[in-house]
Amino acid sequence: MADHVRDSAARTAVVAQIEDEEALSNMEAIASTTGIDCLFVGRMDLTISMGAYSPLDARVVEAVELICQTGRRHGKAVGMFIPQGEDCAIWQQKGASLFLLGSDQQLLLDGARLLCTKITPME
Repeated sequence: MADHVRDSAARTAVVAQIEDEEALSNMEAIASTTGIDCLFVGRMDLTISMGAYSPLDARVVEAVELICQTGRRHGKAVGMFIPQGEDCAIWQQKGASLFLLGSDQQLLLDGARLLCTKITPME
């Protein structure tokens, strides 16, 4: 059991999801918390929390940039969902290093569609 606990602790990553406007005013405290390994931007929830209508709204983009800068300053990885893979390079330059390129829902739908193409309908 001791080996399991030690090995689990070494392999566990703690990710703080930043998805509310309130978190922005607490970024220094969040990013400096011992044990947090990564800040993950919940961009759509953050957009809604900020009263914006698009994740491309200038205020939302500035907030995501703030999260990236704060994460970099505190040596934390920063992650985010990127629906367009070509945007990875832009956010990587701003300090992000972890990218989700597809949602779990989309992956399940794509897999189900693929399976449907392999089924021969009964007559």
